[in-house]
Amino acid sequence: MDPAQDLLALIEKPILIPGLDNTRSHVKIRIHLRSIATGHVHPSIIDGIRIINHNLDVQCPLIDLSLQISGDLLGVLFLAQQNTPELTVWNWKTGEIILTRSSSEIAAFTFLTSHLLLVATMMNEAKVTEPRLFVLDISQPSAIKATLTSNYVCVFGFPSFHPVVSPVAIVIRSNPSPDWKPKPEAHIPFSVARGQRLLLITLQVKEKKREVSYDLFTPANILLSYVTALPPRTSQHIINWDTVGSYRYTLFEVPTTLSCLVRIRVRKQICFPRHFTQRHRRSTLADHTIVGFQSTCDKASRGS
Repeated sequence: MDPAQDLLALIEKPILIPGLDNTRSHVKIRIHLRSIATGHVHPSIIDGIRIINHNLDVQCPLIDLSLQISGDLLGVLFLAQQNTPELTVWNWKTGEIILTRSSSEIAAFTFLTSHLLLVATMMNEAKVTEPRLFVLDISQPSAIKATLTSNYVCVFGFPSFHPVVSPVAIVIRSNPSPDWKPKPEAHIPFSVARGQRLLLITLQVKEKKREVSYDLFTPANILLSYVTALPPRTSQHIINWDTVGSYRYTLFEVPTTLSCLVRIRVRKQICFPRHFTQRHRRSTLADHTIVGFQSTCDKASRGS
């Protein structure tokens, strides 16, 4: 949902449509765009598009969904069991498809700007655990389904993990969206620089039968500074970790049992819990600079 736009995006339970006359079966997706206040069709819908209909070329209706809203854009990542993931972006007001990518590597995504999409993967072509962040241009709408690597602006590479390390999951968290604006009647007494949106990227891997999670924190403008520095119409440019990573962002190992992460962006500092028990609550205050994080405060307290 996007309360600032009074928008609620709802997806019906996917339905498997059997194939007829030598056609393959597929899964039908129906997306409703409603007003949070009234529950009715959102008033910004154009041309009477009450429902966005979409067909997935998969044979299993058991699908995990990940939704993101940014201004006029709605992105949905479809993860069907034993099928290739598909990422589709629409203009939710018109129902027009902006982009569709289908690839086994796609694991997560977020909107970097109103015209750039950030897509995360966990493995490279050699099936080695090597997380990467692909930047896709969504300024020119296209309904043609393509693979992730067929066309992209650039890719940020992480260090390769040891061959015995296997990937489990990668998640990108970023709030608010690039085009988020508070309601005028809220009279918010401050503004947030859009480039200072904090991206939290969590990598979960398995090392010797033990699951380990790593958190990476970076403001959006750090990534954008490299993208905007590229010449116009640059395609498939590679930005290695050795070039940017050790100077721009840091990986933190975190407990895999950590179910809640609180992020507070205040000037250059971020606060997040490190460990929870019934008797202890522990937090770390980290200072974010262009050379990474330096722990500035680590306090333990008892009680509430």
